[in-house]
Amino acid sequence: MFKVADRVAECVKSLSSLGKVDLVRMDIDPSDPGTGDFKLRVIVKSEVVVDVYERLSSGNLMKYSYSLVSGSKVIIRYDNAPHHKEIETFPHHKHLRTEILPLHSRSLSHFVNEVKELLSKNDILS
Repeated sequence: MFKVADRVAECVKSLSSLGKVDLVRMDIDPSDPGTGDFKLRVIVKSEVVVDVYERLSSGNLMKYSYSLVSGSKVIIRYDNAPHHKEIETFPHHKHLRTEILPLHSRSLSHFVNEVKELLSKNDILS
């Protein structure tokens, strides 16, 4: 069970493992310590941002979306929007450019590791 403020701090720490990032947005809307939502945006490098959105209810993660965006193109996004019922891990899925894939490891830390891999290969613009 999470408290919103603790979860935000945990997410910021995880995002800082991407290297030198600039936090440009932090919106927090908690109605109580364990319920609410938040959005974070960090600039990873010129024209490349990571967006994090989570909604907690009674300390449980209910909704999430983690995106790596280059310019106006979403390179990768993890989310649990309830569409893509054909995916075996419904509602959890991954957008990888134009593909929709099952999402077995849906943690923010797994997303950050995948972003690191894409950045190290300089595979964000292809």
